[in-house]
Amino acid sequence: MTESTYYKVLVDGKSCHGGDLVWSLPTANADGTWTPGDWHEADGAVRVCARGLHLTTDPMRWPKFGMQVFTAEGAGASDTEGDKTAFQRARLLAPADDVVPGYWRDVEAFVRSIPSTPWFQPQGDPDPDWRVFDTRDSAWDSARNSALNSARNSAGASARNSAWDSAWDSAWDSASDSAWDASLLASCLVVADLIAPEHLAHARARWDVWQRGYGLYGDVDGALYVYRRP
Repeated sequence: MTESTYYKVLVDGKSCHGGDLVWSLPTANADGTWTPGDWHEADGAVRVCARGLHLTTDPMRWPKFGMQVFTAEGAGASDTEGDKTAFQRARLLAPADDVVPGYWRDVEAFVRSIPSTPWFQPQGDPDPDWRVFDTRDSAWDSARNSALNSARNSAGASARNSAWDSAWDSAWDSASDSAWDASLLASCLVVADLIAPEHLAHARARWDVWQRGYGLYGDVDGALYVYRRP
C-alpha cells in the first residue's frame, strides 16, 4: 500500500483554517535539500476538526489567498476523516509550490490587481462596442428596455421575463456591480481549462470596463451597458 503524502496549507507561516499556530518553517540547505521545521505537539485527545495538528492529502481542497503549501509529516496518535488527519505531533518538511496549480496563481495575481483599479476615472475613450451612458440609472433604463424587447421577440418569453425580473429586483449599487464582475472573472480563472474560451473572454471583457475607469451595469445580447459615474 502506498504511503500517503501529507501537506500543510499556511498563510504567512500560520495555520489558516480555524487555528493561528505559527509553524516552524523548513530551512534551505546549500545543496538544494531542506532541513525540516521543528516538531509541534498538541495536548489532549486527538480528533479531526476538534483537536490536533491537522494535515491533508489534498491541499487544493483548502485554498486560501496567499497560500503556502508544505509537505509535512505527523506522528503519535491520529484521527482521519476524508483527506484530513489530525496528529498529536507534526512538522513541516519542505515547500511544495508545485502542488498549487497555475490557475490559482492566476486568481491570486488578479485579486492583487483589484486595488489598483481606477474607479470611475476613465482612462481614455470608451470601447466603441460599448453602450455608454453618463449614469448608472440611465444605463439601467436602456438595458432593461433592450432586454424586455429581446425577450418579447424570442421563444420562451415567459421564462425569460421571469428570470429577468427576478434579477432586476436585486438593488445592486456600483460596488456590487464591480464585486459581481470580479467574482465572475475569478471563478472563470479557476475553471479556465474546463470552460469554452469565449466564456473566459467575456468575463475578461467585463472586468476590462472597470480597469478602464468606467462602471458596468450588465450586458444584453452581448452588448455591454457602461456608465461613467454612479
